[in-house]
Amino acid sequence: MTHLNAAADPSRRRRTSAPAAGSRAPRARLAVLAGGLAGTLALAGCGTAGETEPAPSTVATPLTLAAPESTEARIAAHIYAGALRDAGFKAAVAVEPGDRAGYLADVESGGVDVVVDYTGSLLTRYDAGADATEPGDVTAALREALPEGTELLDPAEADRAPVLVTTRARSVGDEIDALSDLGEVCSGLTFAGPSAFAGEERGLSLLAEELECTPGTYASKEDPAEILDDLLTDSAQIAVLPRTYPGIGRNGLVALEDSGQFFRAQQVATLVHAETVPDEARDALGRVSNDLTTEEMLRLNGQTVGDAPLTPRQAAETWLAEHGFGS
Repeated sequence: MTHLNAAADPSRRRRTSAPAAGSRAPRARLAVLAGGLAGTLALAGCGTAGETEPAPSTVATPLTLAAPESTEARIAAHIYAGALRDAGFKAAVAVEPGDRAGYLADVESGGVDVVVDYTGSLLTRYDAGADATEPGDVTAALREALPEGTELLDPAEADRAPVLVTTRARSVGDEIDALSDLGEVCSGLTFAGPSAFAGEERGLSLLAEELECTPGTYASKEDPAEILDDLLTDSAQIAVLPRTYPGIGRNGLVALEDSGQFFRAQQVATLVHAETVPDEARDALGRVSNDLTTEEMLRLNGQTVGDAPLTPRQAAETWLAEHGFGS
């Protein structure tokens, strides 16, 4: 992707109670979905949608948010953007944020104002050798590792840390109820899960080091639906899924005891550029983080699947209404 350039406007380099009105310096090409605007904004290099904007809010230029392209991350990004709009800011969620390395480079430069991501994944990015797994330890280690010019706001309770799951039939047949039950049978099992679990996030290495469990095969797949399908068709006997994935409960799967606390915490968090996000905006982001829970994230994910699925933005709007935003 083409990364965003830091804005040249001096007002973007100050952290004030409200950014100065007016345009930022042109950025590189980034399509954004702008909450509170009538159509899609296109920043410098992309043109405009040509639709009439509503009455201006407190801030003339939108704060731009980027997030991973997963459904869950998009829901969270739209929740945070909605809270910013409720506080009087214009907020734009990047439509094509690119990979984690790209949008983190953008928030470091000021081309993106807010990144909505997960504490564990961010720690892996900034300190690959860190061994923290507990939520508070991960947050502390991440803050120590962040580059100058960025700040991590307090994360939400919502945590998508991976869990190991199996079918009820497999759990009963192989007497697998907890992580500690895997040792004797592990080498004969196929695991399916994201590539990061087998690589930089050290999930497989933790199992080997702590439980002497090395699966016979590990099938790397990024889509939770594909991982689930492997498990349900017995192509894999153990699946690595986020604890907030609705397919776990809907299919009556067994989450192995203790697996939810064994791996690195992945709390929803906001990483901001230190100079471009004013205090009132930080307060709005913090209000979301104070309320967003793991159970709610699971429920919101469930709203985006099934016979009448909501879009990530629609799911976000239900949460915002339930929590008094926009009222």
